[in-house]
Amino acid sequence: MRKAAAVLTGPEQVTGSEAWGEVIRAIRNYGYYREEEALASMSPTTARVVRYMGWREICLSEEPPGVLRGQFLKMYEQVANREAEEKLLPPAFKDEVKRLVGKMDLRLLEGGKKAK
Repeated sequence: MRKAAAVLTGPEQVTGSEAWGEVIRAIRNYGYYREEEALASMSPTTARVVRYMGWREICLSEEPPGVLRGQFLKMYEQVANREAEEKLLPPAFKDEVKRLVGKMDLRLLEGGKKAK
């Protein structure tokens, strides 16, 4: 039921090929020096993958285009699947996980001591 609701109410997911097209258009339109504008022109998931891979690395890559495209598509699929799974989680569960992660971070910062 949550899956059907997420599909009906969420924004339409861009396919991997469409996302790669966004990247190519952004490279042509904005180039290496206008990263923020390029990222703003992309769908959120595409921009996230580009940040993970690195805008500079994508623009200046000496890999054959097919290799870079394949790497992007694989990463895009993983990120899109993770985002889809996260949308299915109940909000209360997400809030509890964030709270627990926040406590873990405090313990790590305090050298492993128990958080107060």
